[in-house]
Amino acid sequence: MNAYALNRLARLGLAITAAALLTACGDGKQKPAEGAEHGAAAAADYERGPHRGRMLRDGDFAVEMTIFEDGVDPEFHVYAYRKDKPIDPRQVQLTVELGRLGGAVDRFAFAPQSDYLRGNGVVTEPHSFDVKVRAVEGGRTHQWAYPSYEGRTTISAEAAQAGGVKSERAGPVLLAELVDMAGRVEITPEGEGDVRAWYPGRIMAMTGQLGQQVRKGQVLARVESSQSLQTYAIPAPIGGVIVQKNANVGDVASDQALFVIADPTKLHAEFFVYPRDAERVRVGQKVEVRSLSGETRIVAPVEAVLPTADMASQTLMAHVHLPPSAAATFRPGMGVEGSFQVATQQAPLAVRTKALQRFRDFTVVFAKVGNTYEVRMLELGRRTPEWTEVLGGLEPGTEYVTDGAFLIRADIDKSGASLSLDRACARAPQRRHRRLELSASADRRHAGHHQRPGADKHRGARLLTVGVRTTDHLPGRDGDRRDPGAAIHPLGLALWPKPSDGRLQRRDRHLLRAPAGQRTAAGRS
Repeated sequence: MNAYALNRLARLGLAITAAALLTACGDGKQKPAEGAEHGAAAAADYERGPHRGRMLRDGDFAVEMTIFEDGVDPEFHVYAYRKDKPIDPRQVQLTVELGRLGGAVDRFAFAPQSDYLRGNGVVTEPHSFDVKVRAVEGGRTHQWAYPSYEGRTTISAEAAQAGGVKSERAGPVLLAELVDMAGRVEITPEGEGDVRAWYPGRIMAMTGQLGQQVRKGQVLARVESSQSLQTYAIPAPIGGVIVQKNANVGDVASDQALFVIADPTKLHAEFFVYPRDAERVRVGQKVEVRSLSGETRIVAPVEAVLPTADMASQTLMAHVHLPPSAAATFRPGMGVEGSFQVATQQAPLAVRTKALQRFRDFTVVFAKVGNTYEVRMLELGRRTPEWTEVLGGLEPGTEYVTDGAFLIRADIDKSGASLSLDRACARAPQRRHRRLELSASADRRHAGHHQRPGADKHRGARLLTVGVRTTDHLPGRDGDRRDPGAAIHPLGLALWPKPSDGRLQRRDRHLLRAPAGQRTAAGRS
């Protein structure tokens, strides 16, 4: 494939992505996505100030709202302007209210600090709220209100039900400490019965057949006594299935069992307890018994722990009673796994483990208020397969999604790309604006010049460079001038010569990365 074809292919594949990037990080306005309440799509639909924050204007007075979080907990930094000129923050009295989903309100007062006003508290996650700003300057009062949402979506009750979304309220639970063991299913001693002759003699008739379902008291054989020469009937001692037949008509009955009957509803699981766990396993403890496929799970108690150890394996045997319903899926001789609840501890607040999802760099659940769902970033403690302790990030009694949480996350993610780019753009250098150019090229510059010794077989190969070129434009007297530190940022893995020395460089995958030495800690709004 020639260079022209490679360029055409790369440009065609990246056209949509590049268009989205240009719109999200440009200075122009962007319309919000239809039907999205997340604010992600609308995040770029406001004016940005010199510190990449949200500009709020009232006449010739303005404030720039930023959330600073470089090395500190997120906090408000607000800059004040008069006719687009910075003014002394001591001339401004500022208050901010954040209305959270569910009705909670966070209030912030501000104090002057250097060239900005600093909020007196932490802006807790999620950064999703309705914002009210009140500023007093020069005897005049200015007020603004706007939504700023993230990790939030609205789904109708009908759509949630159709998607299998279920919820419950978070609260205290008992967390079980679990020990996993392997075992097998066997019939209990009470579930087996031998059909034997009462007196020695010749077997005259046998009506039972292997695999036959029989009831208790049903006649299975007739034997002629060798002493009295009288024929007597032998009934089944229990109901069940004939699993063994050890004689035939005409044989002489003695001590051996003519039949063996097993009741398949009387089962227990035998688990091999290693010495390190032997002192922690007790009669009455709950055990989750699982099939090896994991599809069948039954919680049952420990009914006995045998006091003798196996000589070869040095294990004890623990018997776990299974209910009659287990016979539908468990069969004698099947291998099983068991989780023994060897201890329990109270957790003041916990959520179901299956409800946990990933959102950005956080583990979250989705709180539910009416038909609106929003992330809650969690600080987690102890965890079991069923429950996970919550140490922070969630209020007791909060209704959260337990089933179908991945659907909520997917609905949020589909509207969240704009917000992610918005945050990336907010970290661009101050007093700069960025232009993005699609770059796709195929060249031979590295052919033979930058190969390792012995790599001649690659000589002459073309290098495809595909990425987004970001160029910083600095304001000047004669208009914007181009910053020489511009670089190509790949959308995928790409290699290209570094201008200084011509060596091949393997760059990061970051889409928007400020040139070295020019990065600033900008807030997000």
